[in-house]
Amino acid sequence: LFAYGTLTIDAVMHALLDRVPPSEVATAPGWRAAGLPDLPYPGLVVDPTSNAWGRLYQDLTERECEILDAFENPKYDIAQVTLSSGAKALAYVWPADPPALTTTWTVGCIDAEGMEDYLAMCAEFRQDWEE
Repeated sequence: LFAYGTLTIDAVMHALLDRVPPSEVATAPGWRAAGLPDLPYPGLVVDPTSNAWGRLYQDLTERECEILDAFENPKYDIAQVTLSSGAKALAYVWPADPPALTTTWTVGCIDAEGMEDYLAMCAEFRQDWEE
């Protein structure tokens, strides 16, 4: 899985999966992590002038993939992206018109209070998912 937004944050992955799976830094040329209006997380959009930074997670279990699929916004599509290394990976892609999403999202877009709230939401999601 190529993750480019909040799923690149160890604390988020731990809250959702109870572990941080092995990963390596990766980039996806031709893609951009776009800020989404009024949301604390980005969407991956096609942008020929960009190179999205992220993490390539390996060894995700089927159960972990189910958790992440349920967690992600239902508007996301799952698509295959080609990374700078030439490897192919699945990613959650935002199906929006890229010109409408002009900002680039980085982890710095979430302040400390926002991160605390986001982690609480992740923990609540995981608890609800388990029930």
